[in-house]
Amino acid sequence: MQDTGSAMNAPNPSSPLRRALKWPVIVAAPFVLGFAWLVLGEPGTSGVLDYRRAADGTECLVTQSWNGWFNGEPYTIGFYSRAPGKDWVWQYIDHEAGRWFRCRMEIEENKNEVRVYSGASLQRTLQLHPDPLFEAPVKPPYLPEETKTFTITTR
Repeated sequence: MQDTGSAMNAPNPSSPLRRALKWPVIVAAPFVLGFAWLVLGEPGTSGVLDYRRAADGTECLVTQSWNGWFNGEPYTIGFYSRAPGKDWVWQYIDHEAGRWFRCRMEIEENKNEVRVYSGASLQRTLQLHPDPLFEAPVKPPYLPEETKTFTITTR
């Protein structure tokens, strides 16, 4: 009867094949992992990350735009809001962001605040109704279907 669980039948950890493959695997691993990150982690989709409507009818959305491979700033994240009957207003969140996989907004109308989260991390607190200084008509680059009937009025 043959003993298949003994130490004599275990593969030799210093076998010639293992020794020959050890350094090429160690050298190649960072390149393979880096390539996997490029393929799986970047680029993601550009578009709307989150859309909410406040109780007063103000529409809010967060967008993500892919900036390209070689400029060191993978994504730009922007916040757009539009009070009923008014134009869209843009507010800055980040221009050197990594890909946001999950985004959510919390709207507090009584404080005139919108808190924007990436995952569980608070990224920015913005004004729900920004000061008139910010009010320049801006068309969001991506819109959910329910917001595509909009106009930009000239003043």
